[in-house]
Amino acid sequence: MRITSSEVQSQQTKISLLMRKNTHQQRMKTIAAALKPTSKEIETGQAFYLIPRSSGGKLMLGIFILGLVSFLVSISLGGLGFGKIAAWLSIVSMVVYFTSGLLRLFFD
Repeated sequence: MRITSSEVQSQQTKISLLMRKNTHQQRMKTIAAALKPTSKEIETGQAFYLIPRSSGGKLMLGIFILGLVSFLVSISLGGLGFGKIAAWLSIVSMVVYFTSGLLRLFFD
């Protein structure tokens, strides 16, 4: 019986897919665990949630997203020929973006 290279490649593909499923599941578990603070961080009060729990954290995240969106709008305005407005909007939106990102670190 002769085995062709396409049969070997097919079997290798099946084996690699089986191996990737476990690896993918393990990666997803690792990522999910990394998004949650550890019990030690919670006990010491140094827990940082990627998606904020407090109202101040949610407010800062909202302002952070608003700063990013306004910066993207300023890029569009610059492309449409509104250079002066776009320049000021981009500067102000980046100040808002970075300030809210910094303040976000102080809220859970």
